[in-house]
Amino acid sequence: MIKLGFHIDYKTRLRLNGINAPEVSTIEGKTAKSWLITKLPIGTELKIKTYKDKGDKFGRFLAEVFLLEENINQELVKNGHAIPYDGGKR
Repeated sequence: MIKLGFHIDYKTRLRLNGINAPEVSTIEGKTAKSWLITKLPIGTELKIKTYKDKGDKFGRFLAEVFLLEENINQELVKNGHAIPYDGGKR
């Protein structure tokens, strides 16, 4: 749930920009999800910078997620839970 202010909440799914992470149904995906849950427990205040992904067939936004000044997308790569992805073929 994204709180936009003025008592406005917006529920949507986001795709993390600039990375390619394993599917959550795999062991690697479960490990990455566990790392994220530990790093960002429910209720953690985050800053989210979004971009509309015109090519996404699910209508999702691309997002960069920040915990204070720490870029979580980059931390996933640094910790081996994702690889950089520029939007080209995987």
